[in-house]
Amino acid sequence: MTISQQESRRRIAFAVLAPFARVAVNWRLPLRAAKQLIELAYYAEARRRGYKLREVAELLSVSMSKLGLMSRDLKEIFDEGTAGQTTARRVLSVLGAGPLSEAKLLSVLDDEAVKAVLDDMVDQKLLELVAGRTPLYRLAAAQYRLVQEPWMARYDALNHLMTAVGQTIDARFERGDGAAMARTLSFKIRPEDHTRLAELYEKQLVPLILELDAAAVAAGDAGMAMNVAVMWAPDNDGPDQREMNNAKEST
Repeated sequence: MTISQQESRRRIAFAVLAPFARVAVNWRLPLRAAKQLIELAYYAEARRRGYKLREVAELLSVSMSKLGLMSRDLKEIFDEGTAGQTTARRVLSVLGAGPLSEAKLLSVLDDEAVKAVLDDMVDQKLLELVAGRTPLYRLAAAQYRLVQEPWMARYDALNHLMTAVGQTIDARFERGDGAAMARTLSFKIRPEDHTRLAELYEKQLVPLILELDAAAVAAGDAGMAMNVAVMWAPDNDGPDQREMNNAKEST
């Protein structure tokens, strides 16, 4: 059966929203609050990409006054939990939600001291400056983990994971890019064997990725940036209908 591009995109978007719906149901998040978060995520992504306010208003089909309210709400969310912290620490906390421009950082934190610390934080390898239509500051993840709070480390990891998932969806299911891959393996394990999955990651996948990264660095411009996400979790969604020893692979 052949479906239109519009219908294909609707189905992909619906599938992408399933994890959000799962969390919302688990936490009994009111539908109104869920809708607001989707709106703010949409707004934040457009601004992250460097869209001007009028372009964002057209993209979201909302008024400029509505954008003002969204900007205020987003600022409140970003700024939660940063009171009493140093300027540098607040910058790190805010960027845990994703890369931002200098102008956006100044707007979110409402602190002119931000300008004075950004260059120093880049020099200290706490931040990286990403060139583009609008230059963005992002966390230098390895260094940031040395100073962040445990909850922020988990949030940073989740944000990085979902970024990789979003890139994979765009590349694999929208553009048909052969460099992207999405596979899900469903199988059974004994309770005592779950640590072997961690060993696979630590002893085989990580060394391979480090080897590939070193080769790409040595090749200079020939390197292609990649994101690889690895995850696993017990399947607790209901009675297990799979056969005991039949591992299935789905795309």
